[in-house]
Amino acid sequence: MHRRLGPDALAEFGLRLGGEMSAEDSMALLDSSYAATLRPQHALLYDEDHGRLVKLRPYALPPDGWAPPV
Repeated sequence: MHRRLGPDALAEFGLRLGGEMSAEDSMALLDSSYAATLRPQHALLYDEDHGRLVKLRPYALPPDGWAPPV
C-alpha cells in the first residue's frame, strides 16, 4: 500500500480495514500491532475519528455442501 499511495496518504483515511498482516504493517496501517495476532477470516476496523479499533469477522466460510457437486 505504501508503494501505491505514498507514506502520507494513510492520514487521509479516517476508516481503515485490515486483516492478518505483519506487526510492522499493522502498526503503519492501524496504529496497533494487533493485526499480527489475527486468525484467518478476522479483520480489524480502525476508526481514527473515534479512536476505536474493532475486531470483526467480515465473512464466514460457507457450510459444507452449500454448493452443488461439480
